[in-house]
Amino acid sequence: MASKLAGWKSRTLSLAGRITLTKSVLCSIPVHSMSSVKLPESTLNRLDRVARDFVWGSTAEKRKQHLLCWDKVCKPKEEGGLGIRKTSLMNIALLAKVGWRVLHDNNSLWSRVLRSKYLIGDIHDTAWLKGKSTWSSTWRSVALGIRDVILPGHKWVLGDGLRVSFWTDKWLMGNLLKDEVVADVPEAILSLKASEMWIPGVGWDIHKLAPYVSDATRLELAAVVVDKVSGRQDRMSWGDAGW
Repeated sequence: MASKLAGWKSRTLSLAGRITLTKSVLCSIPVHSMSSVKLPESTLNRLDRVARDFVWGSTAEKRKQHLLCWDKVCKPKEEGGLGIRKTSLMNIALLAKVGWRVLHDNNSLWSRVLRSKYLIGDIHDTAWLKGKSTWSSTWRSVALGIRDVILPGHKWVLGDGLRVSFWTDKWLMGNLLKDEVVADVPEAILSLKASEMWIPGVGWDIHKLAPYVSDATRLELAAVVVDKVSGRQDRMSWGDAGW
Protein backbone atom coordinates (compact mmCIF):
# COMPACT_ATOMS: atom_id res chain seq x y z
CA MET A 1 0.00 0.00 0.00
CA ALA A 2 2.86 2.36 0.77
CA SER A 3 4.30 1.89 -2.72
CA LYS A 4 0.94 2.77 -4.25
CA LEU A 5 0.60 5.87 -2.11
CA ALA A 6 4.10 7.01 -3.02
CA GLY A 7 2.94 7.68 -6.58
CA TRP A 8 -0.25 9.47 -5.59
CA LYS A 9 -0.37 13.12 -4.66
CA SER A 10 -3.27 13.43 -2.27
CA ARG A 11 -2.97 17.22 -2.25
CA THR A 12 -3.83 17.36 -5.96
CA LEU A 13 -6.84 15.07 -5.61
CA SER A 14 -10.32 16.03 -4.52
CA LEU A 15 -11.96 14.24 -1.61
CA ALA A 16 -14.15 12.34 -4.09
CA GLY A 17 -11.03 11.27 -6.01
CA ARG A 18 -9.30 10.03 -2.86
CA ILE A 19 -12.39 8.09 -1.82
CA THR A 20 -12.62 6.46 -5.26
CA LEU A 21 -8.94 5.43 -5.20
CA THR A 22 -9.30 4.08 -1.68
CA LYS A 23 -12.30 1.92 -2.60
CA SER A 24 -11.02 0.70 -5.97
CA VAL A 25 -7.30 0.28 -5.29
CA LEU A 26 -6.21 0.55 -1.64
CA CYS A 27 -8.93 -1.72 -0.27
CA SER A 28 -8.31 -4.35 -2.95
CA ILE A 29 -4.55 -4.71 -2.33
CA PRO A 30 -4.81 -7.05 0.72
CA VAL A 31 -7.70 -9.12 -0.68
CA HIS A 32 -5.54 -12.14 -1.55
CA SER A 33 -4.02 -12.34 1.94
CA MET A 34 -7.37 -11.70 3.60
CA SER A 35 -8.92 -14.60 1.68
CA SER A 36 -6.51 -17.13 3.14
CA VAL A 37 -5.67 -16.01 6.67
CA LYS A 38 -7.14 -13.99 9.53
CA LEU A 39 -4.81 -11.02 9.79
CA PRO A 40 -3.70 -9.79 13.23
CA GLU A 41 -5.78 -6.98 14.69
CA SER A 42 -2.74 -4.69 14.66
CA THR A 43 -2.29 -5.26 10.92
CA LEU A 44 -5.97 -4.60 10.22
CA ASN A 45 -5.82 -1.38 12.24
CA ARG A 46 -2.71 -0.31 10.33
CA LEU A 47 -4.42 -0.92 6.98
CA ASP A 48 -7.40 1.12 8.15
CA ARG A 49 -5.11 3.91 9.30
CA VAL A 50 -3.33 4.10 5.93
CA ALA A 51 -6.65 4.34 4.10
CA ARG A 52 -8.04 6.81 6.64
CA ASP A 53 -5.05 9.14 6.37
CA PHE A 54 -5.19 9.08 2.59
CA VAL A 55 -8.92 9.86 2.48
CA TRP A 56 -8.49 12.92 4.70
CA GLY A 57 -5.24 14.00 3.07
CA SER A 58 -2.94 13.41 6.05
CA THR A 59 0.77 12.80 5.49
CA ALA A 60 3.76 12.12 7.72
CA GLU A 61 4.72 15.78 7.38
CA LYS A 62 1.29 17.31 7.86
CA ARG A 63 -1.67 15.93 9.72
CA LYS A 64 -5.19 16.81 8.61
CA GLN A 65 -8.30 16.81 10.71
CA HIS A 66 -10.51 13.76 10.19
CA LEU A 67 -13.99 15.16 9.72
CA LEU A 68 -15.91 11.95 10.44
CA CYS A 69 -15.20 8.88 12.54
CA TRP A 70 -14.00 5.90 10.50
CA ASP A 71 -16.88 3.64 11.57
CA LYS A 72 -19.34 6.07 9.97
CA VAL A 73 -17.20 6.45 6.85
CA CYS A 74 -17.25 2.66 6.41
CA LYS A 75 -21.03 2.41 6.51
CA PRO A 76 -22.91 1.76 3.23
CA LYS A 77 -24.00 4.85 1.34
CA GLU A 78 -27.66 4.12 2.03
CA GLU A 79 -26.85 4.35 5.75
CA GLY A 80 -25.06 7.67 5.42
CA GLY A 81 -21.49 6.38 4.98
CA LEU A 82 -19.08 6.51 2.06
CA GLY A 83 -19.10 2.79 1.29
CA ILE A 84 -15.44 2.14 2.14
CA ARG A 85 -14.92 -1.37 3.47
CA LYS A 86 -13.61 -1.79 6.98
CA THR A 87 -10.72 -4.25 6.85
CA SER A 88 -11.83 -6.40 9.81
CA LEU A 89 -15.25 -7.04 8.25
CA MET A 90 -13.72 -7.47 4.82
CA ASN A 91 -11.29 -10.08 6.18
CA ILE A 92 -13.93 -12.25 7.86
CA ALA A 93 -16.28 -11.92 4.86
CA LEU A 94 -13.59 -13.12 2.44
CA LEU A 95 -12.76 -16.07 4.70
CA ALA A 96 -16.46 -16.94 4.87
CA LYS A 97 -16.62 -16.80 1.07
CA VAL A 98 -13.85 -19.40 0.86
CA GLY A 99 -15.61 -21.45 3.54
CA TRP A 100 -18.84 -21.38 1.55
CA ARG A 101 -17.02 -22.76 -1.49
CA VAL A 102 -15.43 -25.49 0.62
CA LEU A 103 -18.89 -26.56 1.78
CA HIS A 104 -20.59 -26.40 -1.63
CA ASP A 105 -18.06 -26.74 -4.45
CA ASN A 106 -17.89 -30.42 -5.34
CA ASN A 107 -16.00 -29.86 -8.59
CA SER A 108 -12.85 -28.09 -7.41
CA LEU A 109 -9.93 -30.30 -6.41
CA TRP A 110 -8.82 -27.92 -3.65
CA SER A 111 -12.23 -28.02 -1.92
CA ARG A 112 -12.34 -31.82 -2.08
CA VAL A 113 -8.82 -32.01 -0.64
CA LEU A 114 -9.76 -29.71 2.26
CA ARG A 115 -12.93 -31.66 3.01
CA SER A 116 -10.96 -34.89 3.07
CA LYS A 117 -8.01 -33.56 5.07
CA TYR A 118 -10.05 -31.84 7.78
CA LEU A 119 -12.92 -34.36 7.81
CA ILE A 120 -15.50 -31.70 7.02
CA GLY A 121 -18.94 -33.11 7.65
CA ASP A 122 -22.56 -32.05 7.54
CA ILE A 123 -23.53 -28.53 8.57
CA HIS A 124 -25.94 -30.01 11.16
CA ASP A 125 -23.07 -31.55 13.14
CA THR A 126 -20.29 -28.99 13.53
CA ALA A 127 -17.97 -31.07 15.71
CA TRP A 128 -15.49 -30.90 12.82
CA LEU A 129 -15.25 -27.12 13.39
CA LYS A 130 -13.65 -27.49 16.82
CA GLY A 131 -10.09 -26.21 16.56
CA LYS A 132 -7.15 -28.60 16.65
CA SER A 133 -3.45 -27.96 17.09
CA THR A 134 -2.73 -29.74 13.80
CA TRP A 135 -4.78 -27.26 11.77
CA SER A 136 -2.95 -24.97 9.38
CA SER A 137 -3.34 -21.22 9.84
CA THR A 138 -5.31 -21.09 6.59
CA TRP A 139 -7.90 -23.68 7.60
CA ARG A 140 -8.12 -22.22 11.12
CA SER A 141 -8.97 -18.87 9.52
CA VAL A 142 -11.49 -20.31 7.05
CA ALA A 143 -13.16 -22.27 9.87
CA LEU A 144 -13.50 -18.98 11.75
CA GLY A 145 -15.37 -17.54 8.77
CA ILE A 146 -17.70 -20.55 8.73
CA ARG A 147 -18.39 -20.30 12.47
CA ASP A 148 -18.82 -16.51 12.65
CA VAL A 149 -20.63 -15.82 9.39
CA ILE A 150 -22.04 -18.87 7.63
CA LEU A 151 -23.51 -20.73 10.61
CA PRO A 152 -25.35 -17.72 12.12
CA GLY A 153 -26.62 -16.52 8.74
CA HIS A 154 -27.39 -19.65 6.75
CA LYS A 155 -30.89 -20.83 5.94
CA TRP A 156 -32.40 -23.56 3.82
CA VAL A 157 -34.38 -23.60 0.58
CA LEU A 158 -36.64 -26.63 0.69
CA GLY A 159 -36.39 -29.24 -2.06
CA ASP A 160 -36.96 -32.92 -1.35
CA GLY A 161 -36.87 -32.33 2.41
CA LEU A 162 -34.29 -35.04 3.10
CA ARG A 163 -31.63 -32.75 4.63
CA VAL A 164 -33.75 -30.08 6.30
CA SER A 165 -34.69 -30.70 9.93
CA PHE A 166 -38.32 -29.62 10.18
CA TRP A 167 -38.16 -28.11 13.67
CA THR A 168 -34.50 -27.21 14.17
CA ASP A 169 -33.40 -25.74 10.83
CA LYS A 170 -34.04 -22.21 9.59
CA TRP A 171 -36.17 -22.63 6.47
CA LEU A 172 -39.56 -21.01 7.16
CA MET A 173 -40.19 -17.37 8.13
CA GLY A 174 -36.50 -16.87 8.88
CA ASN A 175 -36.77 -18.59 12.27
CA LEU A 176 -36.53 -22.07 13.74
CA LEU A 177 -39.98 -23.64 13.93
CA LYS A 178 -39.20 -24.96 17.40
CA ASP A 179 -38.98 -21.33 18.55
CA GLU A 180 -42.43 -20.54 17.12
CA VAL A 181 -44.42 -23.38 18.69
CA VAL A 182 -47.42 -22.93 20.97
CA ALA A 183 -46.63 -26.11 22.96
CA ASP A 184 -43.48 -28.10 23.71
CA VAL A 185 -42.54 -30.48 20.91
CA PRO A 186 -41.78 -34.06 22.07
CA GLU A 187 -38.25 -35.32 21.45
CA ALA A 188 -39.68 -38.13 19.33
CA ILE A 189 -40.66 -35.74 16.55
CA LEU A 190 -38.22 -32.89 17.20
CA SER A 191 -35.54 -34.59 15.09
CA LEU A 192 -37.76 -35.34 12.09
CA LYS A 193 -36.77 -34.16 8.63
CA ALA A 194 -39.14 -32.04 6.56
CA SER A 195 -39.80 -35.01 4.26
CA GLU A 196 -41.06 -37.01 7.26
CA MET A 197 -43.65 -34.33 8.00
CA TRP A 198 -44.98 -34.42 4.44
CA ILE A 199 -47.59 -36.84 3.06
CA PRO A 200 -47.28 -37.27 -0.74
CA GLY A 201 -50.45 -36.26 -2.52
CA VAL A 202 -51.85 -34.69 0.66
CA GLY A 203 -49.45 -32.11 2.06
CA TRP A 204 -48.09 -31.42 5.53
CA ASP A 205 -49.06 -33.92 8.19
CA ILE A 206 -51.54 -31.73 10.05
CA HIS A 207 -52.22 -34.50 12.56
CA LYS A 208 -48.61 -34.25 13.78
CA LEU A 209 -48.45 -30.46 13.48
CA ALA A 210 -51.76 -29.27 14.90
CA PRO A 211 -50.92 -29.40 18.65
CA TYR A 212 -47.72 -27.38 18.25
CA VAL A 213 -48.07 -24.68 15.59
CA SER A 214 -50.25 -21.61 15.37
CA ASP A 215 -52.76 -20.89 12.61
CA ALA A 216 -50.37 -18.27 11.21
CA THR A 217 -47.59 -20.85 10.94
CA ARG A 218 -49.92 -23.31 9.24
CA LEU A 219 -50.71 -20.66 6.63
CA GLU A 220 -46.98 -20.13 6.05
CA LEU A 221 -46.50 -23.88 5.65
CA ALA A 222 -49.33 -24.07 3.13
CA ALA A 223 -47.26 -21.96 0.74
CA VAL A 224 -44.30 -24.39 0.83
CA VAL A 225 -44.19 -27.88 -0.66
CA VAL A 226 -41.77 -30.79 -0.47
CA ASP A 227 -40.67 -31.67 -4.00
CA LYS A 228 -40.24 -35.44 -4.21
CA VAL A 229 -40.88 -35.60 -7.95
CA SER A 230 -38.24 -33.52 -9.72
CA GLY A 231 -35.34 -34.72 -7.58
CA ARG A 232 -34.52 -31.17 -6.50
CA GLN A 233 -32.46 -31.39 -3.32
CA ASP A 234 -32.55 -29.09 -0.31
CA ARG A 235 -29.93 -26.38 -0.63
CA MET A 236 -28.34 -23.92 1.71
CA SER A 237 -28.53 -20.19 1.15
CA TRP A 238 -27.17 -17.30 3.15
CA GLY A 239 -29.20 -14.51 4.69
CA ASP A 240 -28.57 -11.74 7.19
CA ALA A 241 -26.28 -12.86 10.00
CA GLY A 242 -26.73 -9.58 11.81
CA TRP A 243 -23.08 -8.54 11.84
